[in-house]
Amino acid sequence: MPPLRFLGRRWYIGGDEVCMLAGPSIMFEFFLAILALSPGRFDQLVMGSRKGPLDALGIAHVVGMINDLILTVMSVQGATWEEQKRVHIPTTLGFRAVVEVVKVIITIWLVVQCQLLVPATYKQASLPHMYWLGPAWIVVGLQICDTSCRLVLVLLLTGPKSRSTRSLDEQALLLGPFRMVFGILGRIAGTGGQEKLVVQLLSDYMHGFDWTLGDLYQGSILLQASQGTMRRTKTPRRIEELGLRSHWGEEEDRQLAGSCGGAMLDLPPASDKASIQDALHHLGFAVASYGWAVDIMFPRRGRGCCKNATKCWTRFSQASSMDEKIHAAGNAECATELLAEWPGHRDSQLVFYSPHGGVNVPRFCIFADKSEKNVVIAVRGTLSLGDAFTDMYAKPELLEPSLITGDGEGPHYVHLGMWEAAQFILRTIKRHDILSELKVLASWQEDTLIDGSEWAIAQGLSLGREFQDALLGSELPDCTGYGLVVTGHSLGGGVATYLKAMLSRHCPEVRCFVYGAPPVFSTSMARHHSRNMTYVVCGDDLVGRLGLRNMEFMRDRMVALLERCTFSKVRVIMTGLLHSLFGWNGIHQLILQTFEQPVTEEAVHVLGSDVQRQLHMACVHAGQPLYLRITPSPTACCGWYATGSPKFGAFLAETQDLQEILMNPDSFLHHMPERYRTSLEGALCALSPAGTEAEGNRRDLELVEMASQV
Repeated sequence: MPPLRFLGRRWYIGGDEVCMLAGPSIMFEFFLAILALSPGRFDQLVMGSRKGPLDALGIAHVVGMINDLILTVMSVQGATWEEQKRVHIPTTLGFRAVVEVVKVIITIWLVVQCQLLVPATYKQASLPHMYWLGPAWIVVGLQICDTSCRLVLVLLLTGPKSRSTRSLDEQALLLGPFRMVFGILGRIAGTGGQEKLVVQLLSDYMHGFDWTLGDLYQGSILLQASQGTMRRTKTPRRIEELGLRSHWGEEEDRQLAGSCGGAMLDLPPASDKASIQDALHHLGFAVASYGWAVDIMFPRRGRGCCKNATKCWTRFSQASSMDEKIHAAGNAECATELLAEWPGHRDSQLVFYSPHGGVNVPRFCIFADKSEKNVVIAVRGTLSLGDAFTDMYAKPELLEPSLITGDGEGPHYVHLGMWEAAQFILRTIKRHDILSELKVLASWQEDTLIDGSEWAIAQGLSLGREFQDALLGSELPDCTGYGLVVTGHSLGGGVATYLKAMLSRHCPEVRCFVYGAPPVFSTSMARHHSRNMTYVVCGDDLVGRLGLRNMEFMRDRMVALLERCTFSKVRVIMTGLLHSLFGWNGIHQLILQTFEQPVTEEAVHVLGSDVQRQLHMACVHAGQPLYLRITPSPTACCGWYATGSPKFGAFLAETQDLQEILMNPDSFLHHMPERYRTSLEGALCALSPAGTEAEGNRRDLELVEMASQV
């Protein structure tokens, strides 16, 4: 955990992480040494007895290899926070730097000698041109690449100068690179300087910690192993066992007990087939809003790999077009094709596809669902850099008590980026009177919630000039008597929840279907807007549990595990890799031993867990979430081969069960829209008379269509 201090600077790498670089370097140095000390017969013919540079370079590589070996042995000593066991690493690195300088000088010597000797010898021996390009020049080329890579690595890992007077926020090692990266991305996305808000949130999150990337990786491995152990033993760890009583209390104890590392114990099954059918039906609109990305997320069956790849490339070319009309037309075509293949959507019609997108300006679609008699507003999830910045604008925005917040006690707060995105959509719909044109709303009430940011207002005005071009078809369908539905996946789901809350003032019966969206409501607002809200979370979906307070709890749990871990960072990371690649269970014994270790004052001081931090308010889901459980199939061959199919089921969860952020590979896979569709279809088949659990293989579309009509 302590940063490396070398040449009077603090580096973006810990002293115990040097072995991660020294390990591959040993193998590379060995290869170059063999190549330099064993030149081929053509180099003997060309250079004769003057092989001094090659011999010197080979010896330098041997010295560098021995130095890296010593560095590796030294780096793995002690736990992460035990800095005194690695105090000689800077001295060893200084000698390593001298070796690199010597190698550069020898390389220059070798190049000069080859330039002087090779042409004359080449003419005397009458050798073909390719022959004298032997091991000498290969060594030179590899040495240049080696030195260049090391120089780039040094520039990337160079940290700020050591100053004891710097504040805790300025001492955080990773803030420097993050500021630079977000500054560049902000200019590309055109955020207008709003990326500073993201950096400030990151600074608050890392307040008091001197983390490196290796520390984060080690902490995530320990947390993943801890959650896996809880899931296997069905025994959640309590706050007292983790040593977090000073910051966290009974509410987090209930969350750990409810989630139990993702085991989700004692959940009642969802027996209402109609609600699952509705969720599967409206998922089609949420997925169709992705436009050209549909061909990547949902490869068409019956096409074959080559046809799917060709289609994806065509869609990507359309999406990359600078012409907004071509871009919107390609997205609309993809959405229409998907709905034509989705069960129950043969009569659904895409009416509008927004031609613009950006920061706090999400793309959205409007559909006429003729089978269910609804007008559906579908908000697209994260698919661009602007969408990613909308996700990261997670600063809580306080709202004044109003009709949208309800009568409950405050404070009332929302996710700033998603709130402004919902304001933009509502303002666009109202300005162009889309719902009135579709004869869904007769009139609009006065609404002060659609002021929005200056950026969103500017985008809305530009949208108005091309609104008619975005309408699909010469005539709008007559939707008299239709209901109103809002839906979305991921970012689109979070925006849809706020949009539903705003539209409920004008259309009290509006319904909302959300898939894999983070909790974005305060407790009082969630109670006020729980009616007609269907919130779906699939398996270990990471985004469905994401929130500032949940991330802070995850951070403190990682630090608590690091405080108890007496193993070196190398051992933890290697054990985690073996577990991920080959299913080795040694990581669970390691975590059980970690829980038994006491916490020392040195660990608390070095890791900074004694620093008081201000925590964010908790955000919750509106309504009772529908949880889709995925039971993994049995595996063989170290987890590489599945011997069966996963099983699915639908259960009724509580919002406190979905507050623990889960760290495992499935956390990202379960967020994909395709996994939501598979899980909903499997849960629907599980409720059929044939059995109580569904096999994981995708049922035929006709079978799902028949099940939805039961």
